[in-house]
Amino acid sequence: MNRWVYFNIKSHILIELIWILVWIFALQFMYFINEESWSEIGFFMLVIAAAGSLIRIYLSHQRNKKQDLLIYSGVLLFKGYKADLQLNQFLFFKSIVVSAWAEQGYHRMTVYSYMFASKDWEYLLKEAKKQG
Repeated sequence: MNRWVYFNIKSHILIELIWILVWIFALQFMYFINEESWSEIGFFMLVIAAAGSLIRIYLSHQRNKKQDLLIYSGVLLFKGYKADLQLNQFLFFKSIVVSAWAEQGYHRMTVYSYMFASKDWEYLLKEAKKQG
């Protein structure tokens, strides 16, 4: 069974946008509590937060549009090298750290359930528990 593990880029971008909106709201709320009125500094903070957020979305999209995960003969490959999976759990959240050693160095990526189709996420969870 040889196939690529595809990222669900649309849901990943939506989750990134939600976090961005939370941070922007928090910044504006903290500023409004301290100043009790809007001024140029508040709008400047909003512009800086929005620009940084858009850059983060762009970089995240560029990183995840490359399909680096491949299932080749039942072995998970990350950038062409055998991948090591580590399952991390915090409260209700699960993440998997995918890493691989290569001639050029060490490759590592943290992935979450919303980044994949459910079938691919279940496969990654099963493999991480096996290596666990």
